[in-house]
Amino acid sequence: MAYQGFLNRAFTISAIGPNSTVVFPLDGAPPKLATVLLQGGVDVLVYGFPEDIANSKGIVPGVTFSESERRSVSSLAIVGDRELTLGMDAGTNIPVGRLRDEVKVSSVRPQAVSLLSDGVAGGELDTRMYAAAIDNARLVWLDLSATAGDYILGEYKVLFDSILAGALRYATGQSYESIATWPEGKKYAALFEEDTEDGYEHAEIVAKLYIQEDMPITFYALSNLANQNRKLTRLLAEAGEIACHGDNHDIMTRHTLQQQVEKLARCQKVLGEITGQEVVGFRPPTEAHNLDTFSAMLNVDMEHVFAENSTSTQVPHFKTDKLTGKSLVSFPRVVTDVYYMWHYLKLDREQSLERLRNEKEWIKFAGSFFGFSFHTQFMADPRNFMVVKDLLSDFKNDDEVYIDTAGNLADWWRVRHDLLVAKHVPEAQIDRFKPVRLRVADDGLLYRAPITGVVAGKKVQLADQVEN
Repeated sequence: MAYQGFLNRAFTISAIGPNSTVVFPLDGAPPKLATVLLQGGVDVLVYGFPEDIANSKGIVPGVTFSESERRSVSSLAIVGDRELTLGMDAGTNIPVGRLRDEVKVSSVRPQAVSLLSDGVAGGELDTRMYAAAIDNARLVWLDLSATAGDYILGEYKVLFDSILAGALRYATGQSYESIATWPEGKKYAALFEEDTEDGYEHAEIVAKLYIQEDMPITFYALSNLANQNRKLTRLLAEAGEIACHGDNHDIMTRHTLQQQVEKLARCQKVLGEITGQEVVGFRPPTEAHNLDTFSAMLNVDMEHVFAENSTSTQVPHFKTDKLTGKSLVSFPRVVTDVYYMWHYLKLDREQSLERLRNEKEWIKFAGSFFGFSFHTQFMADPRNFMVVKDLLSDFKNDDEVYIDTAGNLADWWRVRHDLLVAKHVPEAQIDRFKPVRLRVADDGLLYRAPITGVVAGKKVQLADQVEN
């Protein structure tokens, strides 16, 4: 396979043949160069923008450039489970600005899009990366420089290198596969959870709503209040998963490691005795935590935590103790916090729904994780409760989302990891989550098929189906 970079802008293509890969910037290139190369069976990786935006139609097949007002600086965020991003975490973002902020870029199937710089879900959905199989060849377009030295990346350099590697992997005609991010190959996932604390009694209407709608929810409960409201706490357990929010609302980071262990163990014991559930999840009061908090969780055999605000990822990740090998599944919060939304911004029902629905659509587009956290004290206001009810209805009517409790989503994340590293996964877990394998084949198209069984170290034979 010949690899040729036309960075010197000396565009002579007579020596290029099928199965070659050509890399060049759009700026200064002949307008139809990409099309000519693709028609000749040559794979193309092109980056940047054409000089003449007004006359750019067809310069990059499948990509449309148009003049636009200059927009706010944004990061690049990966769209999961696509040709360039297979195996990468959906929603992963790095602070790499657009090469031309005054140009809008659209395509049918972006591989990466713009993300607002604060890391919260939401952006312009401008295409930042694109890929397609055209005329028996492969095309990649990137809205970023192919040189890492053009950016100040710091801790994000590894992510940047991974993005470039994914682009080159596709552009050089390779075949590869991975496991779809979510169970059943769903587009994105959602978790609904209530911090069950002050105003504990208001959890009743929430529990009854989720029972009525037959939808999963996780209640992070304070064990001191649960003990005072034992009948209601058992109703919460009937509605969904019971997890720990603390033995009271005291800030965990004010305590030593041993004290944090004792507080978590006390919370586990009380909630377990009341509900009969195994309590394996924790959400620290005010999300305050430190390394001792994670160590304390592992000490009492907890399995998942919901405490970290998103920085560069929008899917769960592992926090592993290198000495013991034990790990927690950590869920990032990438959706607006309702305390901020209702206490500080004082948004009404319609404003709240508009904000949350916009975030939902962005997360769905990226294929990442919607973790909606709300608090009992706000359920005293019927308008806030209706926001929860309306949002639940939106998700219930969306067949592209996988909704589950925090515990079940954490279980899936461990199953997916085992599949990725070819470890044996019991048939019961395969039946439970119905994982899907994705594969980019020799023709450059993305295929998908359900996994019907896994044996450690061996690939499963698949009946391929083209991904739409």
